[in-house]
Amino acid sequence: MNYWHIQANRNAAIDRGVAVSHPEFPNWVFYVRPDHGWNYHFSRAAARIAVSRPEIVELFSRLSQPGYIPTPDDQALRYDVELQGFAEGNIAHWENVTDEHGEEIDFTPARAANVFAHFRQLYEFLRDFA
Repeated sequence: MNYWHIQANRNAAIDRGVAVSHPEFPNWVFYVRPDHGWNYHFSRAAARIAVSRPEIVELFSRLSQPGYIPTPDDQALRYDVELQGFAEGNIAHWENVTDEHGEEIDFTPARAANVFAHFRQLYEFLRDFA
């Protein structure tokens, strides 16, 4: 077993992602980075998002309180933060993703978050893959 080779493959997956398609969208290809502690892209995205909006900082403060019970608004905000973090930290890029008119969409994390917000089953599929 060559540990150098194994780590080189892990590093490549973190940087370039692994090509994944959803059965309902077979032409859309997403390059998904693994979701684990070695993925520094996700760590940076999560930290940036966590401090970017005051309501997120307040949510994380409430989460740390004993006996905290999440409200529906808190759950929605947490889902939004997770979706944004995944779009920015776990999606390296995509190919052949189109809008409602069939025009190809260039990849940006913000556009990925919008696509995932619209196609939740796609987001959940890719998140589970990561």
